[in-house]
Amino acid sequence: MRTYAAVGIVLLGSALGARAQEVGIGMNWRGGPGILIPVKVRENLMLEGSIAFSDNTYTYKDVLANTQENSTKETSFGVGVFWLKPTGDSTRAYIGPRIAYNQYKTSDESYGTKLESKTNTWSIAPTLGIEYFPVKNVSIGGEVGLSYAHATGSSSFAYADLVKGHSVSTTSSVMIRYYF
Repeated sequence: MRTYAAVGIVLLGSALGARAQEVGIGMNWRGGPGILIPVKVRENLMLEGSIAFSDNTYTYKDVLANTQENSTKETSFGVGVFWLKPTGDSTRAYIGPRIAYNQYKTSDESYGTKLESKTNTWSIAPTLGIEYFPVKNVSIGGEVGLSYAHATGSSSFAYADLVKGHSVSTTSSVMIRYYF
């Protein structure tokens, strides 16, 4: 259910693009690549949807020739709401919150036993960024933020069947955006 809400937020931001002054697509690097959908709604207001995913599976043999398998799957949806401030002819700064939903699944199968966990995380990160436009429709930028995340989930590991917690961390990202 929460995944559908997150997808709805991203699609809403994209739908607003029909009335937007600028709509674009971009890519960010924050521990791994993600897709950005910036939508400048007003002269000083931008909504930016984000989507990221990864799916990794590793199979190997241990020293006794037993097959081991480990997999991780991560999906993230988010939206940022930013106040824009031109800082020069080719640059603009932005500030605002990024809100995201993240689902992380792991599976570890060894010696005939399969252990699985699933964690759902909601986060909010006050964010400060800057974009540089080397040409009119392309920007290169970076941002920093302070993220608060709340996680819940389940696990079949022997030491924990319910995952619950929160974290506070710094975030940083480098991105490139193309505006249509």
